[in-house]
Amino acid sequence: MMMPYVEGLAMAVRRCRIDFGVEIEIDTSPITQRNAATTLCLSHVAEGVIKYPGAAPAGRRIYVKTSLNGDEPVDIREYKMQNPKFPQQPTCDQFFTEEQFESYRKLGYHSLG
Repeated sequence: MMMPYVEGLAMAVRRCRIDFGVEIEIDTSPITQRNAATTLCLSHVAEGVIKYPGAAPAGRRIYVKTSLNGDEPVDIREYKMQNPKFPQQPTCDQFFTEEQFESYRKLGYHSLG
């Protein structure tokens, strides 16, 4: 079974191949493999190569995933302790608290380095 947080990426890769003849090779292990002792991801980022049809030069694909790998600021770690599903909380409730919104915003900036 595919992990839910890469299903969207897998669908995008499939659509690019079907619709445009573009092949995308991406190693998702940094964002999907977990440290057994901590259950943290190895990275916030997965990188890949985009291969266009014909003689077009290859492109680079950088996929940033809201994930925790242990290097986050203290406020993000504290929010995670209080909210165990973070950062994969369901989106059925679209009314974020200020604390929740700020935790996701800060994690996004942190993930980009």
